Amino acid sequence: MRTIDDGSAPRTDAPSARTLSKRFRPIPISSVEPARSGWWARRREMDRTLFILIGLGFIWRIVRYAAGQPLWGDEAFLAVSILLRDFAGLLRPLEYYQIAPAGFLWGERAAFEAFGPSEWALRLIPFAAGLASLGLFTRFALKVVDRRSALFAIGIFAASYYPVRHATEVKPYATDLLFSLVTTALAWRTWLDRESPRNWLALSAWVVFGVWCSYPLVFVVAGVGLVLAAEVGRSLTRRSIVCFLAFGLTTSASWFASYLFVARGQSTSAPFYTSLETWQRAFPPFERCWSMAAWLLDVHTGNMLAYPHGGNQFGSIVTALLVAAGALRLLKSRPVLLAMLLSPLGANLVAAAWKRYPYGTSARTSLFMAPAFCLLAGVGLAWAIRQLRRARRRRVARLVAIGLGSMMVVATVVNLGWPYKNYEDLLNREAVGDLAGLARPGDRWVIYDGVAELPMTRRLMLEHWLQQMAEVRYNVLARSPVPMDWMPEEGRVGAEAAPGGRTWLIVHRSGCLSFDEPRLDRLKASLGRGSGPPEARVIRLTRGESIEAFAYEMPVRVEVRTNREGGGL
Repeated sequence: MRTIDDGSAPRTDAPSARTLSKRFRPIPISSVEPARSGWWARRREMDRTLFILIGLGFIWRIVRYAAGQPLWGDEAFLAVSILLRDFAGLLRPLEYYQIAPAGFLWGERAAFEAFGPSEWALRLIPFAAGLASLGLFTRFALKVVDRRSALFAIGIFAASYYPVRHATEVKPYATDLLFSLVTTALAWRTWLDRESPRNWLALSAWVVFGVWCSYPLVFVVAGVGLVLAAEVGRSLTRRSIVCFLAFGLTTSASWFASYLFVARGQSTSAPFYTSLETWQRAFPPFERCWSMAAWLLDVHTGNMLAYPHGGNQFGSIVTALLVAAGALRLLKSRPVLLAMLLSPLGANLVAAAWKRYPYGTSARTSLFMAPAFCLLAGVGLAWAIRQLRRARRRRVARLVAIGLGSMMVVATVVNLGWPYKNYEDLLNREAVGDLAGLARPGDRWVIYDGVAELPMTRRLMLEHWLQQMAEVRYNVLARSPVPMDWMPEEGRVGAEAAPGGRTWLIVHRSGCLSFDEPRLDRLKASLGRGSGPPEARVIRLTRGESIEAFAYEMPVRVEVRTNREGGGL
């Protein structure tokens, strides 16, 4: 018989008042609040530190760009072509045997036509790429690794010298970094959702466009493509196979087109690059296979991993150790991410073996690997700090953050106090600016640098006189307030003189051993016909370099008209 409990009889299984008092006794605030408040305090401190480091990174980049440093030789090599060529002309081999992708050149030309030939205009695209890279790297790091590792990785990236330097130079290295970072982030998102056509479409569209803007992007595409191919081969779904094949075909076609129409012409016009010492040291020494291990160690502890700072000859060994530690950590937790980060090195090494692109030894040619190295270094640094005693971890983390922030503060002050790479670059710009201030309406300039045709030698791009010649040429093109002739024929220079104005013969003596002095004498003689002795000015520069200016007063031709009776009017 079932018994109905109406509540009149006490239940033997009901908890007693003493039990209830123990079960629902309020927990003292002191036992929960310290843990919760400590966690929130650490989280708030990390967020505040991250905000400060990112802010200092942006400030450093903005200050360096705003300082308007004069272009140095390597920038001037490329800037001359941007100022002289139209969009179609930039697809042909460039002045001074330069090599740069068409997309970057067209962007530079568009900036020049929109904002003029100033240093700020020509550096606008690299600067925008540098700012975007810092913001996108912050977002990527916070998504793929834990917050403490992301904090250190972002701090290392923000405080690294080479990403900031090349973000304020008229060279494509900053855009190489940006396109590499975005490609890796899109590939990671595609791997997370391999069945999404939208992800594959975004990755394909970005790469199809990017291979025209960055030459080393092909290494990143090859690396992440192999990782995605392995995953597609494992899943073997119809949608993922179709998407991957479309990605491979479209990106390959775009890269081959950019190579055939632009890159091949640039490389064949400058075959001596592979014989340069800086490139020779970046090729694997297969002919001395016994030294391969030493070469690999030297490359991976040199400028290739100079983040935040470093140098060749084991100058970046600390960063290399942190990168190795971070790689081991990701190998256990996220091996696919590790493969995407480091796989471009394999394609780069293959290209170096064929002597098509350098591997390491230079931070700028390897700048597309900066996001991977900084992220792995941040993971390795966070792991190394966790190996310390609990009481020391927070203190060491603070010291690291203070050190990274101090690097950016000091670098910002240095860029404000010394706004130039070399002092002679500043002298060259000021000299041309002084001449521009002497010009008046009706004047014209005749520029003579003594070199009719550049010799093709293995040390050509390293010659100091060539860099100075390119700097002066850029400054003249950018700052000339009057019409200008560059190395005109001797017989035509006198006939083209402007009546009543002055013709300035501006001679740049850069120290070139093949300076054509007889041709200069013929130019002076041609300009001197019908005019008095020229007004001469000599502006001394450095290392035996000078700019000589000779102002020739052109006679005014007076026409006399007569009336029908022969009288003068």
